[in-house]
Amino acid sequence: MSELSEYLQANKQLSKHTVMSYSKAYDKVTDLLDDTLAESRQKDILDIVKTLSDSPNSVTQYINAVIQIRRFYKAPVDRLLKQRERLQVRIQEVKDAVNDEKFDNLPDASELKKWLNKLYADERWRDYIINYILITFNTRNKDLDLVIVDHKRKATDKNTNYLIIKPSGRLELIRRDYKTFATYGEKKNEFLSKKVVHAAREFVNEKGGEFPIYLLSTGHNKRIEETSLAKFIRGRTLNGLSEGDINKMQVSTIDKVGDFRLLKKMSKNRGTSVDNLITEYHLKFKNK
Repeated sequence: MSELSEYLQANKQLSKHTVMSYSKAYDKVTDLLDDTLAESRQKDILDIVKTLSDSPNSVTQYINAVIQIRRFYKAPVDRLLKQRERLQVRIQEVKDAVNDEKFDNLPDASELKKWLNKLYADERWRDYIINYILITFNTRNKDLDLVIVDHKRKATDKNTNYLIIKPSGRLELIRRDYKTFATYGEKKNEFLSKKVVHAAREFVNEKGGEFPIYLLSTGHNKRIEETSLAKFIRGRTLNGLSEGDINKMQVSTIDKVGDFRLLKKMSKNRGTSVDNLITEYHLKFKNK
């Protein structure tokens, strides 16, 4: 059994995405090594990964994979860890510069509201639902991978996100499959919105009139692949904004009004800590 195969066999809990990422990194690095990954010198490995990409993010991904595999074989990783720390500093510097530029050029909250109203007026029902949830609940892309049903008893899959149109006319957003689920668990948001109810019912009718319906789907109710979510969603937002851009806009608005309660609400909605929001977006708040 090969070095990589043995590692993957012993770590079956890894996601499909992680397996693909580690396999790609392993193949690229070992292709240029004279020995196995576990038996090669850290210096030789670092010399190789530096040639594979100019992006500190990409180099870090290669190093992450190498570290995990070498740890499995109890090979030293101290120099790899130090290089990863240095790369993290560079990544943060680039991220800070990008964030500063985006804050200066992003549209404001009023433009998001106008966009939402336009989508409704143009009867773009799916796009309206997507943008409403992004804006109202500060979600990431994965949170929008929703199944629309008409009763809570149909929301039975413990690994699925749901938008429930209740017989009472109220709605419930249930998230069980999102980035920080392991930390924050299932999230439920019950709300009343005649527009969202109308949009959801019209969207269901467009798709054949029967529940359940995938919100993010192509023809014949075919669910969008996870790797295509970002592109699919950006094709339906104002000026192609990403979910991260929309979150930055809302964070900027909260920063201007200085309302710490809104920051805590965003933290709860998104499933991220207040500290992380303050650090990530350089807010002026002092944690309370």
